[in-house]
Amino acid sequence: MVRWLSADDAARAAVRALERDVTGRHELAGPDAATFDEAYRRLSAVRKNGIFVIHPPLSAARLAGRFAPAVEELAEMFALFDAAGYATDPAPLRDVFGVEALTIEEWARRVFG
Repeated sequence: MVRWLSADDAARAAVRALERDVTGRHELAGPDAATFDEAYRRLSAVRKNGIFVIHPPLSAARLAGRFAPAVEELAEMFALFDAAGYATDPAPLRDVFGVEALTIEEWARRVFG
């Protein structure tokens, strides 16, 4: 599981940090904790014309990563998410930065309208 956060919400938090003189290091997270497959299903429901998801084996991504460091990094990130997830607390986004994050469906409605 991963906590999903839109780039717009992260940018709003950055602006608020400057406005409110927020310092320090903060993990930002959105309101929805979902697997990648669940997030794609929810996006697809809003989009109404489906999203096709392919799951290449992690070993294939690692092999490709030998030739492209960015692919290797992506493969390792997915391996970590599969093993441990990344579901940090969404409260600081609201409590420290004053940003009410969008859900997956709210974001999809804005993008796919």
